[in-house]
Order: sequence, then C-alpha cells, then structure tokens
Amino acid sequence: MNRADEDRTGLTSGRKWGAFPAQDNGMEWSVDPESGLVQGPLDLEFLRGKRIRLSLEPGQFALLVDDNSLQAVYLEGSHQLEIGNSRKQISTSSSLIFLAANQTIKLRWTKLDPVNWKNQHCLDTIGHCSLQIDAPARFYRSFLDKTTCWDEQSINQSIDAATRGALSTALESSFPDGQASEVEIQSRLMHAGVEEITERLSGHGLKCSQLAVYTAAPPIEHNPSERTGQFSGLVHN
Repeated sequence: MNRADEDRTGLTSGRKWGAFPAQDNGMEWSVDPESGLVQGPLDLEFLRGKRIRLSLEPGQFALLVDDNSLQAVYLEGSHQLEIGNSRKQISTSSSLIFLAANQTIKLRWTKLDPVNWKNQHCLDTIGHCSLQIDAPARFYRSFLDKTTCWDEQSINQSIDAATRGALSTALESSFPDGQASEVEIQSRLMHAGVEEITERLSGHGLKCSQLAVYTAAPPIEHNPSERTGQFSGLVHN
C-alpha cells in the first residue's frame, strides 16, 4: 500500500490492522519479550463473546490448544480470534500459549553438573550450548503437551535433559565400543558441531546455534621415561 492509498482509506500497512465491533468488546494481545520463552496458558473462557487481535512479531508464535490437542499455530502478523461456542468461533474451552522463539536458550554444564556419557575413562563433559525453537508444533509436543509445570525453570530443565541426551548419543556414536584415549576424546569434543546436535534435536523442534564442550579434566600425556619425583636437566641458580 502506497502513501496515497493510506490517505484515501485511512488504513496503514503493518501488523496493527483490526476491526472490532461497535460495542467495543475487542482486546489486543501480544507476546511480552520480557516474560520468558513460554508464556501462558491463557484460558479463553473469561474472554467469551470477545474478539482478540493477536499481534506477533517475527520469531513469535501463538499456539491454540484444546483438550491437550494442538489446534493451530499462529505465525508473525495480526490475527483476529472470535471467542465463543458457535461453529466459526474459537471454543471457550481452548487456551493460548505464546512462544518467544526469537529468544536464545542458553545451557551450561559445569564440573558440578556435567554431561555423562559412556567412555572407558569415565570422562565427564562440560561446556555450553545455545538453542532456539525451530518448529513450534514439535516443541509443544515434546515439552508442553500435558505438562502441569509451566514455570520457566521446569521447561528449561526438560530442554536441558533432551540436549544432554543428544550430546551423549553423538559422542557415544563416535566410539561404539567406548574404547578411546583421553586425547582422542578431547579431540572429538573440540570438533563437535552444531549440525549433529541439531539433527538429534530436530524432533523436539529445536536447533543448535552454538556449542563448545570439553572434558571436565584436561588429558594428561604420560611419558614413561619420567618417574614421579625425579627430574633431570633442570638447573636452579
């Protein structure tokens, strides 16, 4: 729409379009970028007879759920939802869940809480990882379907568990019999890529954008010619 069209019609281009009934029973709802990755669920029963205008920015999604079944995924833009119990309305038994998928999910694994995987040296893995929601429907089915814990900490714990599993599987597949030297394991960790983690997390609706992992204790190179407590060739002045 050009400027002349705007002046003639009174409409503007963008996501804020909407037409509410004359009795003013409409309301606007948008994702709050300060309220975390997952927001909701919003019970629609108290909005019976109203019209909601959803305003979603790029990377934001709204999920319509009824009886624990995902009914629709609303993408960026402006959406009009009529709430009621007639055939063309959104059922009052439904709820809305908002995803701020443009936010980065940051995971960190420390010596106190490392990633465990099967290797002959029982080496633990530490590091950090950054994720983003890539497929909202799969994310819902993996982490939100039938959940009763909607706090961000519980959801992040579920995401962390899935990511640890993906990383463990990737590492163990490199050494099927678990036989590898400590140096080989360290080299494998240094070359772990975001693609292989994304491949294993795609079923959960997640993609990996950054990954850095290390052994909790650095490898030691053993020199059989040296004996503990004995040194040669060192001169102290």
